[in-house]
Amino acid sequence: MKKLATTIIILAVLIVTCSCAPKNTGPTSTDISSAYYGSYPENYKEIITGFHSNTLFDPYSAKYNFGVPEKGWMWVKKRTSLGMDFDNNTIIGWAVIYEINAKNRYGAYTGASRFKAIIVDGKVQYASPITEQLFAF
Repeated sequence: MKKLATTIIILAVLIVTCSCAPKNTGPTSTDISSAYYGSYPENYKEIITGFHSNTLFDPYSAKYNFGVPEKGWMWVKKRTSLGMDFDNNTIIGWAVIYEINAKNRYGAYTGASRFKAIIVDGKVQYASPITEQLFAF
């Protein structure tokens, strides 16, 4: 009975502690105004297609549908040195939303998948499927 009570108290303390932890609400207005975006990526289509050329099975069959770059930011989960833990980090730069439809190993198109990328100084800093949050200013 003592074990059960001790376990319940420990769980209650953990729940209260975790629920009181500060939430990542994104960059502040000071962060936004002082952020470095780099120059506008005029060749953003080439930058993104070059980035995906090593990740697609048949990059020459890829059909892209690009949005227009806008100043934006994105939360990015990065692995810490401990392995399984994640820290939320914010990346600020030129945000581009786009779709890719490419052939798989059987020669059939897989269907368009939506992605987003953050570009700074002509390089993709981060690109991922559209499951994470992306915000434009």
